[in-house]
Amino acid sequence: FRTTTSVTNLELGDSVQEIGTYAFYNCTGLAGDLVLPEQLRVIGAYAFYGCSGIDGTLYLPANLTTIEKHAFRECIGISGDIRMPRSLQSIGDYAFLGDTSIRTVYMYGTNLTAIGSDAFSKSMGGNRLDIVMHVPYRNSYVVNWAKSCGFSQAGGDLILYYGW
Repeated sequence: FRTTTSVTNLELGDSVQEIGTYAFYNCTGLAGDLVLPEQLRVIGAYAFYGCSGIDGTLYLPANLTTIEKHAFRECIGISGDIRMPRSLQSIGDYAFLGDTSIRTVYMYGTNLTAIGSDAFSKSMGGNRLDIVMHVPYRNSYVVNWAKSCGFSQAGGDLILYYGW
């Protein structure tokens, strides 16, 4: 379906476990919310890159483990909050770069062990993007990632604010 404008609605079967590299790259006709199937585990590199027509909420499934590089880059219409599932292990480089309508990203659990370079750069609903992480401090990877990006720590959870 790469670079097609005629696909306006996406309904994937419940048994789909992976969306391949470039699967819906630059499919600007996709519109509305993006609801991904519950059995999905991997979103491939560039899978939804440039799908600027998606103008609703992104619903990530509970079994998702991997969001590869550039997966949702330049999806400027994805709006509201994104809740990363507890099963998520990695977010690739530039995965959400330029998604300017996202307000808050929530991350939960201890499975997250990799967050790529500039995964959320230039992704700000209004003038800032809030990233709220609910992780125990024993997940040193996430804590170190947050500190290396200059985020602040508040309370028992990491509450990260990204913006200018």
